[in-house]
Amino acid sequence: PPKGPSKNELKKLAKQAEKAAKKQAHKENTAQGAGGAAKSGGAKPAASAPTVSLPPPPKVLLFQGAQDDPATLKAVWASLQYQVDVGVAKSKDVPAGCKVTSQKPILIYGNDYVLGGGGNAMCKAIALMGGETLSFEADEWCEWERTTLRMADAKNLKLEAL
Repeated sequence: PPKGPSKNELKKLAKQAEKAAKKQAHKENTAQGAGGAAKSGGAKPAASAPTVSLPPPPKVLLFQGAQDDPATLKAVWASLQYQVDVGVAKSKDVPAGCKVTSQKPILIYGNDYVLGGGGNAMCKAIALMGGETLSFEADEWCEWERTTLRMADAKNLKLEAL
C-alpha cells in the first residue's frame, strides 16, 4: 500500500493550520476591540452580554491517505485553502460500524461521519467545513483535476504547463 504523508509533513501542516487559526483569532479580536473603542461622553458603558462557551468542533481525520493519491492531494489542498485542520487517522480512529474494505482514503468527521474514496467529495466537504457556501473555487479545482490532470499522460505532463 502507498505511504501517507511523513511525520515532518504532518507537523508542518499542523503548524500552518495553528498559525492560520491564531491569525484569524487575532483579526477577530482586533475588529471587536475597534468597535468598542469610542467613548460615549461620560455615560456608563453598556453591560456586555454573557459569553457562551461552545464545544470544540469535531476532529477531521484522513485515514489511508497516500502521498501519490489524487484524493489525498485534494483533501490536503482543501484543508490548506479553507484552513480546516485535517489530521491523520489510525485504524482505532475509524468509527464503530464502518467497515474498511478498500485502500482508498477515508475522511472522518468526529466519531460517526465517514466519507470514503472520492477526492472531489472530500474536497467539497472540507470547503463546506471551512465556511464556504458557494465553493466555486473547490468545484473548479475538482473539475480541472478530473478533466485535465487525471486524463494527462503523467510522463508527458509538464508542471510549467499547469
